[in-house]
Amino acid sequence: ATSIGVAPKPGNTATLVTSALVTGSHSLTAVFSGFAGYLGSASAAITQNVTADQPPVVQVLFPNGGESIVVGGDTKLTWTATDNTEVASVTLDVSRDFGATWTPIAANIPNTGTYVWHVADPGTNTTPTAVYSALFRVTAKDNAGVEAADVSDAPFSIYKFGLALVANPVEPAKATLVVAAPTEFALSSAWPNPSKGAVSMNFSVAKSAPVKLNVIDAQGRDISTLADGEFAPGRYQVRWDGKSDRGQVPAGVYFVRYITPGKTLVTRVVIAQ
Repeated sequence: ATSIGVAPKPGNTATLVTSALVTGSHSLTAVFSGFAGYLGSASAAITQNVTADQPPVVQVLFPNGGESIVVGGDTKLTWTATDNTEVASVTLDVSRDFGATWTPIAANIPNTGTYVWHVADPGTNTTPTAVYSALFRVTAKDNAGVEAADVSDAPFSIYKFGLALVANPVEPAKATLVVAAPTEFALSSAWPNPSKGAVSMNFSVAKSAPVKLNVIDAQGRDISTLADGEFAPGRYQVRWDGKSDRGQVPAGVYFVRYITPGKTLVTRVVIAQ
């Protein structure tokens, strides 16, 4: 038998913490050497199986490829991270250049599975055309310091509204970026779609005007009002949390309706179970 340590016994219980056991199955016996008239004794053997610490298992859920998120908006990043012991923390990073360089979003935060990111400049686009070159990375660390990471399966877009490229074809080096005001009232598609909860969308206001943005169900009943009032010209982002005033809505098809002077626009949203 090999001794793995000696434990003091301040009362009726002795406790021994050890890191001396290697991976494998061990037969452990506690031995009392005797004291002040008490005879020594030994416990029955117990089996202790020691397994190697495994790295965390991480999966990026959103954005995971093909999405378009908007600079200046709030986007809920989602992932899963599990471990055979415990995931102590996660670190979130974003790349705008297919993974060549990475920018921190949040470091060593609790593994809640979600994080609301206020999307910062720059976008991946430098013209009005979306560029899908961004990747989201989640790195999980367990309580033994072992790390593992997952990255979006495919690139997504970080879109900056209002960019237009103005260039003199004779002097291309003088190309500059300017902010272009919206030229029409417009409503984007919602994302993510389908969704198990919240969705986001953008709407454009071409001139100062009263507008209304609300969610209706398939029967045309009003579910939630997202925007209502006089808006200045610009591009806006709103988020619907998937709820009415009665709580979470049932799974099904819903419509976001954008009412402007002169026209009404609608986009379809699917809430999944």
